[in-house]
Amino acid sequence: MHTTLHDRFAAQAARTPDATALTFEGRSLTYAGLNARANALAHRLIAEGVGPETLVALLVNRGFEMVIGILGILKAGGAYVPLDPAYPTERLAFQLADCEAPVLVTQPGIALPETTATVIAITDEQAENPEPRAQAENLAYVIYTSGSTGQPKGCLVEHRNVLPLFDNPHFAATERDVWTLFHSYAFDFSVWEIWGALLHGGRLVIPTDAERRAADAFHALLRREGVTVLNQSPTAFSQLLVADERAPKLESLRTIILAAEKLEVASLKPWFARYGDQSPALWNLYGITETTVFVSYRRIRAADTSSTASPIGGAFPGWSMHVVEGELWVGGVGVTRGYLKRPELTAERFVTHHGERVYKSGDLVTVLPDGELDYIGRADLQVKLRGHRIELGEIEAALVQFPGVRGSAVALHDERLVGYTLGHAPEPSALASFLRERLPVYMVPTVFVHLESFPMTVNGKLDRRALPAPQTSLPPASRPAGETPLEKILALWQRVIGTSETLTGDDVFFDIGGHSLLLPMVRDGIKELFQVELSLVELFEYPSAKALAQRIQNSSPIHGGGGGTSQNSQIRDRAARQREAIARLRRH
Repeated sequence: MHTTLHDRFAAQAARTPDATALTFEGRSLTYAGLNARANALAHRLIAEGVGPETLVALLVNRGFEMVIGILGILKAGGAYVPLDPAYPTERLAFQLADCEAPVLVTQPGIALPETTATVIAITDEQAENPEPRAQAENLAYVIYTSGSTGQPKGCLVEHRNVLPLFDNPHFAATERDVWTLFHSYAFDFSVWEIWGALLHGGRLVIPTDAERRAADAFHALLRREGVTVLNQSPTAFSQLLVADERAPKLESLRTIILAAEKLEVASLKPWFARYGDQSPALWNLYGITETTVFVSYRRIRAADTSSTASPIGGAFPGWSMHVVEGELWVGGVGVTRGYLKRPELTAERFVTHHGERVYKSGDLVTVLPDGELDYIGRADLQVKLRGHRIELGEIEAALVQFPGVRGSAVALHDERLVGYTLGHAPEPSALASFLRERLPVYMVPTVFVHLESFPMTVNGKLDRRALPAPQTSLPPASRPAGETPLEKILALWQRVIGTSETLTGDDVFFDIGGHSLLLPMVRDGIKELFQVELSLVELFEYPSAKALAQRIQNSSPIHGGGGGTSQNSQIRDRAARQREAIARLRRH
């Protein structure tokens, strides 16, 4: 039995030496050619002292060199540390210094961070297989994940963590399959893509950066190359859905795997309407780097799209799942060593649960009535807005149920919930009304932004930090002739809250996204528009637009001087009203 990734690949290369292993920009490399070029790199690394447990940094562009570099490092017995040139220079420098790799494998033309490592460039040389040098318990790779402290942390993954991934009978790959290496090789989704193809004699197509970034170009590549197994994040797939609507069908696909983010199942309605749910088979996979790529799997059917749940199914063979106070803990063969040079964090996140070593994922789940797990989202994707704890994923799940919306995202900007949509551009007022029927008022975004595409990280996930901020500059108040006080109030509220939604006299300020921090702006706007000065307490007393307009109509404009008795009476009245309104203030 082959106990390492590279030994199992070498056996496959011996069985199908002339089969195409890699395709990139119209060029191909056979299994024999890939094996021989990786061997040549391995021999050079061995000469530099690389062996089991040696970390070797890999910094290359997209192309054959990614896979040659990975295989060569593994064949030398080492563990690869992927550094994506698309990452900021500061992050690359940190990772290179943190891992303390004695050797850096690269290619000509790449700007290198400052390093004391020995630099080796990949060449076209070929060689025979080196003697086996690593065992199942040795490291295969170290992939860096985002850290809560702001610095990424390296996750230590062994060969024996990875190989069981490919024992799941539901994903039995064959020599006839064509995969894509869509994701960055510094993201562990790539581990599934690379070895899913190469351990089974399949062909791995490497898209260019331009093809990865443009959904139309990627769709054309899938058709041209006859791709059969497609792996995507839900964000990337939502953009592919839009491209698919204006292109010929993807006839060659037999399996689609969506992973790396929460799947809003309702967003798949257009896909199932065009392709059905028999073939290609569509799967939702849940996974974590710390437990080796994937943990669970769930076949998604058309009937699932009527639910807001995001089912993640059952565990892969050899993995286990435990729900502890709403958090998912994962055990089994995929649980990795922990973090590089972070013993305290490793001890905090990797714990013993009922005698089993498990990883505390930080992901929130609930148990559905049928016993399945519903993925809620990251605990750190919860936001608190005016005293309410809000799960952004719940709003996103409701948004994609609106007809024509192909993808959704929600973010908090300046104490306002902003909803982002992909696909059809619905009227904001229609979206808001739709959401009010499904969510508490405090969870309905006050601003909606339609995008042609979502910003993505180099890993293919939604880049929430790159979502554009909504327009913050509001048009100046205007007073065209013929406007009623009610119309002026509604226009003022729209400007203050930052919404283009159509409002009515029955709308309540606090039900359409208004809150106490915005009341001074309303008060000042009323003073400017009507020369009427109201207190903040009065704005609580007259929360509907109709009531507030009536209050203003019954008020006298501001006048200077005198009126001491009248002023004292007004003060007493306001004090009484303030005592009555204080309860309302606390509720909001």
